[in-house]
Amino acid sequence: MNSDGSGMRIKSWESLVPALSVQGVHSFSAGTAKSSSGTARASGKSKIDLRLYHQISIDPEMPVEEAIALLYKSGAVEIAEPVYAAKSYLRPNDPRVSDQYYLPLVNALDAWDLVTGRNDIIIAILDSGVDLQHPDLAANIYTNEADPIDGVDNDEDGYVDNYYGWDFAGDDYISLQGDNDPSTNLSNLTHGTMVAGAASAVTNNNEGIAGVGFNARLMILKHSADNDTRDEGNALLSNLLQGVLYAAEHGADIINASYGSTYYSQISHDIYRYVALEYDVLVVAAAGNESSVEPHYPSDYDYVLSVSATTAADGRASFSNYGYRVDIAAPGSDILTTAVGGGYTFTNGTSFAAPIVSGAAALVKTVYPDFNGAQIGEVLRTTADPAFNSRLGSTYKDKMGRGRLDVERALTVQSPSIRMDNPYIQGPNGDVAKAGQEAIIYGTFTNFLWPAAGASVTLTPLSSHITMLQESVELGDMAMMDSVSNQTLPFRIRVNTSAPSNAQIVFRLDYTAANGYTDYQYIRVLVNPSYFNINENLVTTTLAGNGRIGYQDTEQAQGLGFVYNDVNMLFEMGVMMGTSETRVLSTVRGSTPGDVDDDFKVVNKIARDNPGMVSDSDVYGTFDDSKSSPLSRLNVEVDYRSFVWRERPFEKMVVVEYDVTNTGNDALENYYLGLFADWDINQDNYRDMAGWDAATQTGYIYTPDPTERWVGAIQVLSGTPNYWAIDNDENIENNPFGVYDGYTDQEKFRSMSNAIGREEAGIIEEGNDVSHTVSSGPYNIPAGGTVRIAFALHGGSSIEDILSSAEAARLLYETIKDGERPVPVAPVTGIIQNDLPALAVYPNPARDILNIALPQIGKEPILVRLMDVTGRHIASKSYTAGKTTVQFSMPGQDGVYFLEVVQGNKRTIRRVVVQQ
Repeated sequence: MNSDGSGMRIKSWESLVPALSVQGVHSFSAGTAKSSSGTARASGKSKIDLRLYHQISIDPEMPVEEAIALLYKSGAVEIAEPVYAAKSYLRPNDPRVSDQYYLPLVNALDAWDLVTGRNDIIIAILDSGVDLQHPDLAANIYTNEADPIDGVDNDEDGYVDNYYGWDFAGDDYISLQGDNDPSTNLSNLTHGTMVAGAASAVTNNNEGIAGVGFNARLMILKHSADNDTRDEGNALLSNLLQGVLYAAEHGADIINASYGSTYYSQISHDIYRYVALEYDVLVVAAAGNESSVEPHYPSDYDYVLSVSATTAADGRASFSNYGYRVDIAAPGSDILTTAVGGGYTFTNGTSFAAPIVSGAAALVKTVYPDFNGAQIGEVLRTTADPAFNSRLGSTYKDKMGRGRLDVERALTVQSPSIRMDNPYIQGPNGDVAKAGQEAIIYGTFTNFLWPAAGASVTLTPLSSHITMLQESVELGDMAMMDSVSNQTLPFRIRVNTSAPSNAQIVFRLDYTAANGYTDYQYIRVLVNPSYFNINENLVTTTLAGNGRIGYQDTEQAQGLGFVYNDVNMLFEMGVMMGTSETRVLSTVRGSTPGDVDDDFKVVNKIARDNPGMVSDSDVYGTFDDSKSSPLSRLNVEVDYRSFVWRERPFEKMVVVEYDVTNTGNDALENYYLGLFADWDINQDNYRDMAGWDAATQTGYIYTPDPTERWVGAIQVLSGTPNYWAIDNDENIENNPFGVYDGYTDQEKFRSMSNAIGREEAGIIEEGNDVSHTVSSGPYNIPAGGTVRIAFALHGGSSIEDILSSAEAARLLYETIKDGERPVPVAPVTGIIQNDLPALAVYPNPARDILNIALPQIGKEPILVRLMDVTGRHIASKSYTAGKTTVQFSMPGQDGVYFLEVVQGNKRTIRRVVVQQ
């Protein structure tokens, strides 16, 4: 801090002059008083009531003397005096602190003049283990005094002798047997020790370096096995979610997550959100080191503070990931920190920017002990130095966080912090937002920090494909932790007809409130989609409108593959169908290497009901075979659906269902429909095996490598099953055909139509690169007839796990296979369907009341009718032309309904979900 004087303290009467309470550079202290003395007598001693004193900020352009005069003139102030900045007196005696450029850069030294933290604030280090005997870490290692090392689970938490923490991996990465020793001095496990030192190396101990957290304790959770060198000589991390829950349940205030991947997991997201909301834990995560703008997890999850990396020159580190989901930047280049064996090392990575922020979070928690984790994170974000962001070029501006960490500001500056959670876009049909339609955007706005008076927010699209119809929303006065939804007064947009399929639109939210508060946030929504990511349970995949599963495209850029336990096991999956070797259609690899078939055209764009009529989330749409060549065309239209459930025992499956209608004039005989899937379970050397279980009609692919332990499977749920296991390399001995040289129509039909033609693959030399085809048939479909064909996709940790899930799927599908499915309401004779513009309904899902924005064309009365999925009339009401927005009472029964709006000879239908 400088010794130059600026700012002042104020002791006031009942209130301060609001006009002078303006956010700025000059700092003041002020206090309200009930009496002129501001003191009270008790037991013969005079006590000062600190509530009578406040520190305020004013316009930085205003001279201090003028501000003092105005405050006295107001009559509200008893005493006003400047606050003088002072030099820092705490200079830690750690001998290598001069090599830690990042400490003065983030103003940690000045922050330590204010607070050095408490030793009961705990930072959990989920990593490769830590050298517990390191002289610069040992004194700050957290110990669980309730469970000393005596062979007894004294605290009855299920972990025997977890005095120093817990090892979730053990000695051997094949067996992963946990134990109570999270310590390590192995060179392949040094990452955790480096992270721990950056967070809270012991400070002012005349030893080595200083940790930002100063006195904060380090809970050590080891997630790497001692013998693991699979990551270029370093260890991988396992069982991380168990560690996240352990840390939260055992009292951690902050979880440092210096790890991540590009795979999204709904279960992981749920757990990180759970520990944040239920245990008030702040999770601080590294944004990643790929110099990429692509999503990264867990740093991109909600309620996780994402940290990018900067350099000693206070610029962006070249390796750092970036993006609109990053919250804050911190030094991550040339970081001097602790290493195994008692030494020190320089290192780089967002892995070390994150613990620097974690250490700062511990200091903030000291000042605001009652704040939850989200609030601590928002204090750090809102007080970050914005000058760093302003210096960035256009490629990175606003994509490295709001600013670079400033620990002193985090301890001294108080600001509101309004954020939008769960942004939701809803088209006029209550599902997706399509090109040429209006849509609404709404969510929940929460002010995590100090009060915001007269708050408002404006939404701006960063795309020419969006036209704003209602861009601003008044949020009103928001106290600390107040939340307000704009669902009844949403932002309104129009998706322009120019919008391409699968357009990811970025919007900027700009917040303002009284006293100079400004902030911003970026959200991303999908418009005009032709695929949906299905991530409601323990498996994650993508269903595309063109018949592909896992990925919409052939470059694997649009979609998630098939993910179980954070491992993507899928290279390719898609629909095949045919009646003979010369009439085969598909959306998978073609007859020559590099060629991919694309025989299906989208008829009804993909949509989603969440919650669904059948499951927790139903996805559905229609394609036909009109893109195929006339010689192979089958003349079919396929209504497809996927169903997914969160609860056990259905949490490891996705059901996909196809209603195939013969639109031709002739019967389709000998018809088969199946799924081809090329799985890559063992991603190191692609040594997998394929097998078949007749009891559950399930084809599965697994790896003999016990370190992988994952299985992917496709199960036939209807009709007669067919299965063919494929060794992808056609040169393998006794292999009927492979797919490296292409997958011909003859090979496709053979694999679809040969009953259980080949049960095993990959049995040579303990595994091989394998794939399989799982199909149902034959069917004879008369002209105009329809057959329903269903499969279940499973992910699991073992073959037994898969087969248990398959048995549950078989029993479940028996109960739903003949049930109602979402269908369009039949058109009315003489009325033009879907010809009323600018109709929107909200909220959807609805409860008691549905708001309907009526069309503004014509002079005829407007008739509104509500029907159930069978078309049965529920209620109706008519309105005069010119009426803009009306409210319609909804039935008390949960379910899917259809809202019909008719004006003159024009009519449109909107799907509405009622959820009480």
